[in-house]
Amino acid sequence: MDKDEILLAIEHDRLFLLLQPIVTTLTRRKIFHEGLLRLRTQTGDIVAASDFIIDAERHNIVRDVDRRALQLAILALEKHRGFDIAVNISSLTTADFSWVQSLDELTLDRRGVVRRLIVEITETAAIEDMNRTLSFIDSLKDLGARVAIDDYGAGHTNFTNLNLFAPDIVKIDSSYVQRYREPNARKFLEALVDLSQTLAFETVAEGVETEACAQAMSGLGITYMQGYLFGQPALPEQSLASQNGR
Repeated sequence: MDKDEILLAIEHDRLFLLLQPIVTTLTRRKIFHEGLLRLRTQTGDIVAASDFIIDAERHNIVRDVDRRALQLAILALEKHRGFDIAVNISSLTTADFSWVQSLDELTLDRRGVVRRLIVEITETAAIEDMNRTLSFIDSLKDLGARVAIDDYGAGHTNFTNLNLFAPDIVKIDSSYVQRYREPNARKFLEALVDLSQTLAFETVAEGVETEACAQAMSGLGITYMQGYLFGQPALPEQSLASQNGR
């Protein structure tokens, strides 16, 4: 996507968040939502983040996109009380401590809002520069935000790194979730659940689309589930219409 298209979208409020619910495996109750960034083009087309973030990184403006995503998340948290939201950031933003400063400034007198924010860092981004990531995570936690390692398993990291990152939540890559019947995938899921009990983090199975898969995740002891089985991404007013609290 053209650089000017992305910058104009930021300037003219054509970036927005859709929310997808994340539910408990035991009760299917909505616990929090993932904020998924979308861009509305000048012609009215809706573009998913996966289709413009790479271009934003290439044009060196992804930090502007991530700061706007943070602003949108904070606004949603302030407007809609009683739920938490997870927001994704680019790998480049983990080196941008002005993003953390923006979080500090936006919530200076509202630390309760920060405690309802979950920052998702992809596994591959986390392991690119371990020292940088650890410092970034520490800064987030100092402000009161929680941290999730996203797409875990996609980067083929080892479990030792999870001990270093000390995440609050680990989101399991959908490739493992959807292959839960395969012995290797199942062993990975079982080992991760065992580790979560030792290191005291919660787990999210991503990409749950069938009842059989949901039942399997529950049987494995996964904490939460996310996927079309429980709701498609929607505007906050729509997604929260049936919100039943934490």
